[in-house]
Amino acid sequence: MTAPWGATKLSAALRWAERGWKVFPLVPGTKVPYGGTRGHLDATSDLAEIARLWGLHPEANIGGCTEDRVVIDADLYKDGAQESLQQLGQELGPLPETLTHQTGRGGLQYVFGQNGNPIEGRANIRPGVDTRANGNYIALPPSILDDGGGYPLIDGGLYQVAIDAEPAVIPERWESYLAAPGRGQRRPADPGGSPPRG
Repeated sequence: MTAPWGATKLSAALRWAERGWKVFPLVPGTKVPYGGTRGHLDATSDLAEIARLWGLHPEANIGGCTEDRVVIDADLYKDGAQESLQQLGQELGPLPETLTHQTGRGGLQYVFGQNGNPIEGRANIRPGVDTRANGNYIALPPSILDDGGGYPLIDGGLYQVAIDAEPAVIPERWESYLAAPGRGQRRPADPGGSPPRG
């Protein structure tokens, strides 16, 4: 596991923006946007605006838009999730190395670029496995989760970078599978106050 990015949440938010992410503040200890904001709809990669936002909320967690990305979110702390991931790999082929995060509850989020075929986020494509994509967001390292929602927290709830790499393009077979209608439950675009799972 790599060390958390930056000495402060601001420095981490700036670094994510420099790597192409649009970011926005989340209430400390949660994955929820601040009240009175539009959440991910206010996300930005403008460094001056990010400095202003984290100047107002220096301990804010970091939300990152998943527009033009697809995140395979494996809740490995749930029964069946590891088996689901293995089955998908057997059916669709192995996933290439890519940017990977460990969540505050010990799940893994595999971040890929989309390949021109729009993908919507879906819940439960297999037991314990969701996706986040166009219109959604995730919490980015080094965000910290205070409440595991009934599951134990790992490393104090700290989100960490497990593999520090540029997002690979999602393989075609995976893309076709995830873009096909009827995979799990369609996850609509997140409203400003809707926290992501994971």
